[in-house]
Amino acid sequence: MKPLIAPIEQKLDNSIRRIDNLELSTDETTTKINKIDDKLDDLEQYSRKNNVRIVGLPESTTEYENTPAKVVAFIYDTMKLDITNYDIENAHRLGRNMHDPTRVVIVQFSLTS
Repeated sequence: MKPLIAPIEQKLDNSIRRIDNLELSTDETTTKINKIDDKLDDLEQYSRKNNVRIVGLPESTTEYENTPAKVVAFIYDTMKLDITNYDIENAHRLGRNMHDPTRVVIVQFSLTS
């Protein structure tokens, strides 16, 4: 009976070693994923640093809307700030136009000083 047990014990020891290695590898991978997730969050926050979200800006009923020009006019009318289209890197509405006349507008301002 002992000759049969030795190979089984050997396989069990090998399996235990493999499981230990896999657990260690999983822990290392989880740590790396958490670090990458934190870096991604930092990058996303940095990329949104110069963004403004405008809620309630009425949407044009035509197919094409010059969103940056509309934002410039809105900012001047509401805050009396004199900006131009050159101050805006990008301006667009979020989501699809599902007959919602006031989709949110995201404005990314240029990085000029």
